Amino acid sequence: MKIYLTLSFDHELPLGGIKESYDQALFSPTEKVLHVAKECGVPVTLFTDVLSGIQFQKWGDNEFSKKYETQIQSAIQRGHEVQLHLHPHWLRTAYKEGTFQPSYPDGYALHDYKDEPYPHNIEGIVKQGIGFLNRVCKEADPKYQCIAFRAGGYCLSPSTDRILSALYENGIRIDSSISKGYQFGSIAYLNMPRCANWYIATTGPLTHPAQDGIFEVPIVSMPRTPLNNVPALMRRFIHRKRECQNGISLPDISVPMIEKLKRLMPFSTWILSFDRFYDRASDLLAILLDYVSRHKEEDVIYASVVSHPKFMGDYQFLMMREFINLAMRTYKEQLVFCQYKDIFTWVHPPHQKDATLADIGDLSRPALPKREK
Repeated sequence: MKIYLTLSFDHELPLGGIKESYDQALFSPTEKVLHVAKECGVPVTLFTDVLSGIQFQKWGDNEFSKKYETQIQSAIQRGHEVQLHLHPHWLRTAYKEGTFQPSYPDGYALHDYKDEPYPHNIEGIVKQGIGFLNRVCKEADPKYQCIAFRAGGYCLSPSTDRILSALYENGIRIDSSISKGYQFGSIAYLNMPRCANWYIATTGPLTHPAQDGIFEVPIVSMPRTPLNNVPALMRRFIHRKRECQNGISLPDISVPMIEKLKRLMPFSTWILSFDRFYDRASDLLAILLDYVSRHKEEDVIYASVVSHPKFMGDYQFLMMREFINLAMRTYKEQLVFCQYKDIFTWVHPPHQKDATLADIGDLSRPALPKREK
């Protein structure tokens, strides 16, 4: 078996506001991600929230816009990858005197824009985001093409057919939004195909493999049970001082006692991520080991780690280093840290390489960052 693992990071501002500055909330932790990647000699992918870049430009906040574009261009120049992430709530976010107030939960999902007139509907938002990213990234690499997508909040539904069709028509050939068994709010990735990877038809559904379409690279996950959940909740309480203080992801909401009790009996998954402040490297490796074991009959697995720089502090960066090194020691030559453009060249059927993607098949393998001694 060969395991191809992407280290992906959702490059986005905290949803609930910023406590100090854009640098503290996004740019500095992302720079640290790139530094740790260089130390470990691995490439990473930034799924960048392009609508924030677009909106800040419209608001005339050139300080943020310039730093935002410079950072993603710098990542590409250093051998990393930048792909598409969409949080459409930015289109309904208020901005005044240098601060913003997100519209959450209004307008959080692409589906919320299905009845808007073009270009403010699903199709227009997707096209605008990809066009913006291609323009900015081609300044760093003339061969750049936006070919991979992660949905904001992992939300590919409802309106799945319109979302997938819009993505495909604008050049997206890989999705990495699905984590098998994951449930949160209205999102429920249940009854996913048993295979490690599959094509999703542009008409959907997500649960049935197709002959061609958009190739799914799932986020690594492990079933969450009372047996593994209770110890994690205990560690979360004990090590709460490790929590990163860059910002908050959601507005503060009081949680009823009944909801707190439900956390003891979860019906979701552990996602492989460096975000949490109570995990150990061995916990993260256990998630990968379980995931690989559940696909042990397959020759090749393409999968993703997902993290958010906005949630990462010293402890999370330590976990990133330790997990990468531990995974390398555990799997040795079986494991390859790669990028989505690599996966595209390896798995995309030749008959899908239409004229708009003619150059993608000729992309050379990226030069990996040199591992620091």
